[in-house]
Amino acid sequence: DSYDHRSELNVRDSDATVIFTFGPPAGGSALTERMAKKLGKPVLLLDLHRYSDEEAISMLRIWLEQTRAVVLNVAGSRLSEEPRIAVTTARILRGALVSVAA
Repeated sequence: DSYDHRSELNVRDSDATVIFTFGPPAGGSALTERMAKKLGKPVLLLDLHRYSDEEAISMLRIWLEQTRAVVLNVAGSRLSEEPRIAVTTARILRGALVSVAA
């Protein structure tokens, strides 16, 4: 319950949510996506099996410019279940945010 509640608060208290996964969202990622849709918040799901880093950076950059989000909720697969997620997420966020800030 506390995990579900925290996820809902993170979505509620942000302007938009980006979810990073390798494959379809499951568990907490799927919950976060449902919460964003329920609350009417912009949500972008980046399945990193489907997109290269460059494609994901471009998609995220365009989406951020469109949503004009100031507070971004970043969610995704657990590191314990997907060891590549932290490094890949950081690389994509850096690539997209540097471009948006410039």
